[in-house]
Amino acid sequence: MQFVHAVLSLHIAQNSQISQTSQTVRSGFDQFVLWYGNLPQLAQTAITVVVGAIVAYLVFKIVAHLVKGLVTAVIAAILAFLISTVPGNLLLSSAFDRIQQEVTTHLPSGIKDQLG
Repeated sequence: MQFVHAVLSLHIAQNSQISQTSQTVRSGFDQFVLWYGNLPQLAQTAITVVVGAIVAYLVFKIVAHLVKGLVTAVIAAILAFLISTVPGNLLLSSAFDRIQQEVTTHLPSGIKDQLG
């Protein structure tokens, strides 16, 4: 029974600490809001613009990094496609020409005239 009482006491103490921390955070935020609200309109606007510019810059840097990665990936894919298709096409084309030449050199002249 004492164990249950100790656990309940600990639980109540933890909830009390969490509640106090929440109130401290809330009161800290409230203090900031009061400080901000008591500033002149020009100062409020300046703070808002500065914070907005910082956030916009950070978002721009993140998005630019992502887009740069995307552009690099697209370029790599295009180059891989070209590297794999152009030489492959050249190899097949030259092989076809070689086979065609071998076939035409071994055919009788009458058949060559019909093909040519």
